[in-house]
Amino acid sequence: MIYTLEGDELVPHEKYWGSIPKIEMLQETSILVFDFGSEMYVWSGKNARLDKKRLTLKLAKEMWEEGYNYTECNVCPLNIASILGDREQSDLPRKADKRPDWALFAKITQHRETVLFREKFLDWPDYSRVIRTEVSGTYDIRPCDVEEMLSEKEADPDLVIENIHLGRGDTYFDEETRRLFEYDTLEGNFTTAIVIFTVGNTGRRLKGGNSTGNLRSTHKLAGERSVFFCWHGSNSSITEKCTAAFLTVELDKQNAPQVRVVQGFEPAAFLRLFKGNMVIHNGKRDEAHNLQKPRLFIVRGEVEDEIYLMEVPLEMNSLRSRSSFVIIDTEGEQITVWHGAKSSRQKRKVIKDAVCRIMKNKPAELYLDEFEEDLDVVEMDEGSESEDFFDIMGNNRDGYMSLLDCEESYKHTLRMFRLSSVTGSFVATEVLCPHRSQYSSPYPFVQSELYSASQPALFLIDNRHEMWLWQGWWPEKEDEMDLSDQTGSGAVRWQGERKAAMQTAVNYWNRTHEEGEPVVAYLVWAGLEPLQFKNLFPTWHDRGRCR
Repeated sequence: MIYTLEGDELVPHEKYWGSIPKIEMLQETSILVFDFGSEMYVWSGKNARLDKKRLTLKLAKEMWEEGYNYTECNVCPLNIASILGDREQSDLPRKADKRPDWALFAKITQHRETVLFREKFLDWPDYSRVIRTEVSGTYDIRPCDVEEMLSEKEADPDLVIENIHLGRGDTYFDEETRRLFEYDTLEGNFTTAIVIFTVGNTGRRLKGGNSTGNLRSTHKLAGERSVFFCWHGSNSSITEKCTAAFLTVELDKQNAPQVRVVQGFEPAAFLRLFKGNMVIHNGKRDEAHNLQKPRLFIVRGEVEDEIYLMEVPLEMNSLRSRSSFVIIDTEGEQITVWHGAKSSRQKRKVIKDAVCRIMKNKPAELYLDEFEEDLDVVEMDEGSESEDFFDIMGNNRDGYMSLLDCEESYKHTLRMFRLSSVTGSFVATEVLCPHRSQYSSPYPFVQSELYSASQPALFLIDNRHEMWLWQGWWPEKEDEMDLSDQTGSGAVRWQGERKAAMQTAVNYWNRTHEEGEPVVAYLVWAGLEPLQFKNLFPTWHDRGRCR
C-alpha cells in the first residue's frame, strides 16, 4: 500500500497502489509512505518541502499506531514466512490494534535508501556489477534483437597478445594496413603445464587487383617473440594453478607475455603448437591406476594441426553420433576407431590422421612405447560394431542415444548465446568457439561454458532443427555472486529476463524457419538436463540439481 500527501491527509497513490514499486515514482519533490505490513517507510525526496515532510511523518505514525487490517486478504503478510516452507507455524490474526514489536517503522531520504527498502523495487539499478559512463535508472527487459543475433560475426579466431594479432597461429591479414603476417613456431616445450614458444613473423603488403594477379612482396619484417602459456586442467586445484603461475614467473627471463588457457577453451594458436599431437588425459599422472586398461578418447577440432584427443569415461553414454572416437587397448594390442552415424568426412579424416601420429610417436603416457610393432587398427561405423567392441564398452546402453536412424543431416555448427541484462538492456552475446574453422563443428562448446558462468545465467542454443533455453540457478553462497544482486529487485529482474528469453527463442525460430513452421524449443534447468541436451556437448558430468 503506497500513500501520498494531499492537503493534510494521506491518500492512496492510485497509479502504484497494489503493485510492485518502481524507481520512477521516486521524484526529488515527492513524499511517499510505503506500507508493507511488517515494514512502513516514509520516503522523502531531497528537494521536498520540510513542512510537508513533518506532516507526512506525523500522519504515518498515527496510521502505524492504529494497527492493521487484512481481513480482505487470504493470508496475513506479517506471518507469511511461517507459512512458506518447513518452518514453525505462527498464528497472527488478519486484524489487530497493534503491529508486532519486531515490525519496522523507518524514515528514509533520497539517495540514502537501505538495502531492505531497495529490494522492494522491481527495477532498482545495481551499479555494483558494471562500470558506466551514463547511469540508467531502469532495466529495459525486452526480447533481444534477432537481426543483431543473426548478423555475421568474426569468421576466424584471432589471439591478440600485446597488440600483436596471431590469428590461428600461422597467418594473420591486417585489413587496415593490407599486410599479411606469417608466423612459425621455432621452439616449444611442455613442462608442468607451461608452454613456451618463440614465433618469427614476416609481413607482406598486398596489392589490390583481380583474382589472377600476382602477390607482390614489398615489405618484410622478421623477429622473434616468446610467449608463456599456462594451461589449466578442468579438475586442477587452486594450489596447482598458483604453483603453475609462480613457475611461469621463475622461467620467464625475458619479461614475455603470459596467457592463461583453460581446458575446453583452447585457442587455435595454442593448439597449433602441438601440430595435432595433443592428448588430454583424465586424472593426474601420480594418481593414475592401471593405465594399460582400455581408454576412450573423443577428437575435438576439425583442422588437422589443431585437433586434440580428450579422454572420456569408457561408457556407452560417452559416445556421440556426430563425432568419432578412439579406443586404445594396450592389453588387447588394438586401437579401435569408431565413427558415429553423423560424423563428418573431415572428422573421420582428422581422427585417422591422429591415430597415425600416435602410432608413429608411441607416447609413453599411452604405454605404446612398449611395443616395437604397431598395434592393430580396427575401424568401424555406428551400427556395425563387433561383439568385442561392446565387451570393451561394457555393453551398457543406459544414457546412450544414437542418431543412426535420424533423418537430420547434422551438417551444421551449434550457435550459443548468453542472454543478460547486466548492462541495463537485455542483450544476446554470441559465444564463439576459440578454434572455429570453415568446417562444421558438431561440439564447439563444453559443459563448463554453462556452469562456470556467473549465476543465475541464461543461454540460448540453436541446433538448427531445435532450440534450447538453459537457465542456471540462484546462488546461495556469498562467493558465487555479489549479495546486492540477491535482493528482491534482483529476483524480479531474473523473472523478467526469463520471460524475455523465452520470447527471444520464439522470435529467433520464426526468423530462421519457414513461416508457419511449428516452434521446436525446450526449456531446461541446470542439473535437470535431459539426455538429448547433454548430447549437444562432447562430454557431460552430471552435477545434480542446482538451486
